Amino acid sequence: MPIWLGREIYCPEREFVASRKKQILFQADGIRTPTLFMGGEKDFNVPIIGGEQMYQALKSLGVETQLVIYPAQFHGLTIPIYQRDRLERYLAWYDKHLKEGK
Repeated sequence: MPIWLGREIYCPEREFVASRKKQILFQADGIRTPTLFMGGEKDFNVPIIGGEQMYQALKSLGVETQLVIYPAQFHGLTIPIYQRDRLERYLAWYDKHLKEGK
């Protein structure tokens, strides 16, 4: 049911359909690119739940994927060993998937 918000009409049903089309999770079946998801367990800027959902979707479709969750970390990793781990994982992933000739 449309709702009048002063200068415009807001229609929740239309917004739901529009936002669903933008959500990549509903388009996961078209993804074939190997994907690495990393995030902090307590990241409120980019909640890790999105990475977990995409990881499960891609894994179930047979797409090579990896999920790394850093415990007790927020948006920026603050523990040096986690920072090093993230960098090493990036480099290994890039080395495996972006090397020339692959």
